[in-house]
Amino acid sequence: PAASSRLASALLRQMSNMELGQSQEQRPSRAQFLEVGQTLTEQTKRKEDELEHDPEPLEEDLYGIGITSLLRDTRRLAMGAEGKFCLRLSRLSATSILLIANIVLQIFLLVEFKKLVTAAAVHDMRVAYDSYHGVMYDPPYDTTANGFRRGRPENFRPEHFQDLTAEQKDLLCQCPLSQPVYLGVVLAIWTFTVVSDLRKILFLMELFFHRTPRVDTYRAMLVRDEEDKTMSLEGLTLSIKWVLFFLMFLPRLTIDLVLVWLGCRWLVATPSFADVLLNAMALEFLLVLKDLFYTAVVPHRDKLEVRQMLIPSHKKDTPDCWNYMGSFLWIAVVVCWVYVYLYHLQLVLPDYRWDIHDVCRSYIAKRTKV
Repeated sequence: PAASSRLASALLRQMSNMELGQSQEQRPSRAQFLEVGQTLTEQTKRKEDELEHDPEPLEEDLYGIGITSLLRDTRRLAMGAEGKFCLRLSRLSATSILLIANIVLQIFLLVEFKKLVTAAAVHDMRVAYDSYHGVMYDPPYDTTANGFRRGRPENFRPEHFQDLTAEQKDLLCQCPLSQPVYLGVVLAIWTFTVVSDLRKILFLMELFFHRTPRVDTYRAMLVRDEEDKTMSLEGLTLSIKWVLFFLMFLPRLTIDLVLVWLGCRWLVATPSFADVLLNAMALEFLLVLKDLFYTAVVPHRDKLEVRQMLIPSHKKDTPDCWNYMGSFLWIAVVVCWVYVYLYHLQLVLPDYRWDIHDVCRSYIAKRTKV
């Protein structure tokens, strides 16, 4: 019995030593397993955070069909049009003429709008404000570059407001500059309307000029996907990039910038609070002419080709401050533009003294009392 107990004790000690050794051998493997799992988790998180841009479709407007026709027809002409040379050339010419006609029409309307609409509204507002200073200020007067009177602050007489005619009171108290907060909000809405178009232009310019590689031949510009029935842009020749810039992007960018300034000028000169808001909405028609002509004139087959044209982005977005918050800077840009325009750049009423708001407060309250 004693020998048996000693043998059993020895076996137990040996088994415990084997288990201890096995556990020591397993410890590094478990640590390695945890390390590998952590690495895989980090890689998964990075992949989830990275967003790869899908190919971008073109806007369905005149610029979209213009780009589509320029790329597809130029490529087919370079490859040999197989008896359809005149047809391809005709479509390329027709879309180019339509696009140029839209640009010329926008420029014509801007010029006539400034001459016939904005100039008359600005003149009437300047005359009314000149009369206001003649009544509300005691002599002597200063004179603006346009020849209108401006009273000196120490000679302002608010009690003379009752000497104005009812027509003068209505015109001056309905002047948008008498309510700068309301006017600023309307100007911001109008500016955001143009900014939405500006962002499309800047995005397309980055897409075509920065992300799209350069190719040497027209044939290499496009590749057709037979499964999806789409046409993908592979690259652009240098000549096509110049045509895109001067025929499409530069005129559109210039018109938008002029439209921001001219629209703000007209809205400041509008002698009615209601008309200010309505005019801001009416100005948008100059921006949607490209959509109107596209819907009314472009054949259905050409519209299908625009929908099938895809522009690869060649970009991955990682989570950073710019990708998350960068576009919100447009809010600051718009607010700064409205402030600078109202207080420094507006020339509807040069040397405006901000002297209408207080004297018109009781008059407006009486007129708007329910």
